[in-house]
Amino acid sequence: MSDVRIEVTRREAVAALPPPVSNAVLSRGDARCAGRGQIRIKMPGGKTFPALFLCLLGFLPAGCGERTINSSSEEKFSTSIEVVRSSLDEKKKKQFDEAMKHIAAEGVDNLFQILLAPKDLKRKMRDQLAGKTADEVIIRGMEIAAEALDRDQKTRVQVTNEIDATMKNIAKLEQKQAVAEAARQNLKQFSIVETRFSQGKNEFITQPLIELTVKNGTKAPISKAYFEGILSTPGRSVPWIKDSFTYQVKGGLEPGEVATWKLVPNMFGEWGNVPKDRPDMVLTIEVIRIDGVDEKPIFDLKTDKNNDETLRNYRDKLDGLKKLYVELEKKNYLLYKSPASQ
Repeated sequence: MSDVRIEVTRREAVAALPPPVSNAVLSRGDARCAGRGQIRIKMPGGKTFPALFLCLLGFLPAGCGERTINSSSEEKFSTSIEVVRSSLDEKKKKQFDEAMKHIAAEGVDNLFQILLAPKDLKRKMRDQLAGKTADEVIIRGMEIAAEALDRDQKTRVQVTNEIDATMKNIAKLEQKQAVAEAARQNLKQFSIVETRFSQGKNEFITQPLIELTVKNGTKAPISKAYFEGILSTPGRSVPWIKDSFTYQVKGGLEPGEVATWKLVPNMFGEWGNVPKDRPDMVLTIEVIRIDGVDEKPIFDLKTDKNNDETLRNYRDKLDGLKKLYVELEKKNYLLYKSPASQ
């Protein structure tokens, strides 16, 4: 390969020039195009051309005459950025500004990082931009934007899958809720006609007693009934007791039959600890399940309240996921449309 020779009309123009990227080889020293004096380069074959002309044609490295960012100090860093930016046309300025935003935001998850360690972030940015030209800054900005798009795309896929799973769970719970509501309506046919709570006394103990009269208005015989009882005093916000209990019906309760049952709660449990001097206590009982002759539930409300709470949680979660997805879409659109990605 033939050598390329540099001829400089004035010695003070000589400076270090980055290694060439073309097939031409510099045999004597290098020169920076920005220097004073006319610099000519002899190409193979003996012809000479102005160095600036070759820079423009791409025979010499892009660094020939390009301004770079100086990160040796904060002052030089800021000044050199302005110098680099001022050398660009309007289109490239927009690309450069957008790239700077991407580089500054890289690795920053929230505003607190900026507030807690501003110097560290500035130092990191200076290190990243040290010696870079405008084109290199724009390319780095595009790389960061592409990486962010890729991460957000993966996140969007995860969020979409989570939305689908949550919607399926909501659909299942809504179906259970519909079944529970139907059960609630049917359970009304098994009605509680009257309730009474008392505390029987003898010479040794005080025994709590629950009496209730029920009517089986369903079309099926009942073998067992499940109840939830609340003992309270009107005007008081906290009940004395809230408890669940069952009653096994000897011989069953046929459709249309009415029966009065006496239930004796455990005197050593919560029912035995209620006040003995409160004649104003009222017992409210709700039927939550009834079993047929096969001892399988005909109607069951046991899981109804849990389903309601779970359903509310899933709906709140779905709302949050949808908002997150919208934010990711907006971010994706802004990154895609940013000048640095054009």
